Amino acid sequence: MTDDLAARIQRLEDRVELRELTIKYCAACDDRDVDGLAQLFAAEGAFIHDDGTVNVTGRQSIHDFYSERLSAMGPSVHLPYNQIVEFSDNNHGTGVVQAAAEMGLGGVTVMAKMRYHDDYVREQGAWRFARRRLRFWYMQPFEDLKEGLSGSLRRRWPGEPMASQLPETLASWQSFYGATDG
Repeated sequence: MTDDLAARIQRLEDRVELRELTIKYCAACDDRDVDGLAQLFAAEGAFIHDDGTVNVTGRQSIHDFYSERLSAMGPSVHLPYNQIVEFSDNNHGTGVVQAAAEMGLGGVTVMAKMRYHDDYVREQGAWRFARRRLRFWYMQPFEDLKEGLSGSLRRRWPGEPMASQLPETLASWQSFYGATDG
């Protein structure tokens, strides 16, 4: 009974760590922490768009991909909604994550709903993405927020528009863009 209880507790801890992995991924994208983002992937991890437009393998290639991709974006907000995880053994699992993103792209606010199909591996004592495959529900301009994430005055309620605190004040954002004052 004790071994069974320990295994069940470990499995619950693994689920929490995998949930936090998906949250860290979203935060690293939005904070422009590409070093931290790359570390969430296994050394030979892969990031793939199911439509064939993206297929990068290896931590450095993933780092380079996100450096280029995120530099073309204004602020973004990525949100994982839920996660289903299945384990094949104590060091491997698969998952499906429903997610959404709002992104400033080319002066237009774009909203996306997507699903990540993940393969997880425990590497050096931590869960990481062995493969993250992205499938879009949609990705399109969000007409009701024409200037939402693309402008500098993103706090529009209540009162007069004003500058937001996030993400420009984050050290990782400033480092990424080479700025000191947001």
